[in-house]
Amino acid sequence: MKAVQSFVMCIVLLFGAAVLTAQAPEWKWAVISRGVFRVEGQSVALDSQGN
Repeated sequence: MKAVQSFVMCIVLLFGAAVLTAQAPEWKWAVISRGVFRVEGQSVALDSQGN
């Protein structure tokens, strides 16, 4: 019985850790984080200051 209680407690804690976050992420630079098509970068651009 103790093994079952330990197992259930582990599942509850793991589920809670997966669902809860300390802070909600702010996606200021993105409109949406998923899509239908596969999207990937094709190149990298630098300005005169190396940014």
